[in-house]
Amino acid sequence: MARSRPPATSSGGAGCRQVIRSTSSRSPADSSGLSGESPSTRSSVKRKRAESWEDWGQCFNQDSVLVWHTIGGVIKAGMQAARRAGPEPVRHILERTRKQLEDL
Repeated sequence: MARSRPPATSSGGAGCRQVIRSTSSRSPADSSGLSGESPSTRSSVKRKRAESWEDWGQCFNQDSVLVWHTIGGVIKAGMQAARRAGPEPVRHILERTRKQLEDL
């Protein structure tokens, strides 16, 4: 017997919680945003999307998985800082950090 899950929630800042609506009832064509397109157009768009994510596959291995938790903390801290100080200082810090990581 399948157990039903409670709706996913997301913290909306200041202790607010917001329900995220599931898209599981949509058909695959609807969830891709291509429901009115021909099959050839759909496959072309899907191929382009796959190509745009192709280089990410090379990044994932056992060592990279170990930094996911830290990356999540950086994302959360960055969003909170952007809310307090605005996006520009945060963007500057993140760009500097990205360059340092690329130089490793």
